[in-house]
Amino acid sequence: PVVRTVNVVDTVAPVMFLEEGTSAITLDVGDTYNDQPPTASDNYDASVQVQTLGAEKLDTTVLGTYTLTYMVQDMSGNQAQPMPRTITVVDNDAPVITLTGDAAINHELGEAFVDPGYTVADNYDPSVTVNVSGEVNGLIQGIYTLTYEAVDSSGNLALLTRTVSVNDFVEPVITLLGDANTIHPVNSSYTDAGANALDAAEGIVNVVSSGIVNT
Repeated sequence: PVVRTVNVVDTVAPVMFLEEGTSAITLDVGDTYNDQPPTASDNYDASVQVQTLGAEKLDTTVLGTYTLTYMVQDMSGNQAQPMPRTITVVDNDAPVITLTGDAAINHELGEAFVDPGYTVADNYDPSVTVNVSGEVNGLIQGIYTLTYEAVDSSGNLALLTRTVSVNDFVEPVITLLGDANTIHPVNSSYTDAGANALDAAEGIVNVVSSGIVNT
């Protein structure tokens, strides 16, 4: 007798398939990532298990690009070509500038203007610099604009403005010379003691009096 031994083997590697559009994923910083590994099938094994490498390095709270690598091997040791997926964690949120005080301010003419200030916070950067442009001249009547600008490390821009109207909003203060109530002899000439007036914006201003005293 002549004997021939035939070994039936499996030399075909499993096949992996990533859903279209999921080989590169972009996430906002802080988002939760739920991995959807590729599906895998084999010509012989009823099911094969996909392994994921690199998942332990993925941190969605830190900006950067991460790579997950998927691998699968059948019971015969046939290994599919590793399949990568890139996950990019980005920051698309601009800083938030909050003005102290009102966004529109009436400022008294003649007084030095002091900006009430602001606060700023960002969803990722621990600190952000705010640049303030524009100036207010409290000695010159007009409408001024202050611009507050902040850019985070990802280039997201925040822009805010404050309008300051410089004008004379406060009335003058009149100060009587002499008493507000006086006793005057009948039939004798009366001369009013007068009054002074001081304005915050204009300084000393003229006082016009009206009325008569019939002695």
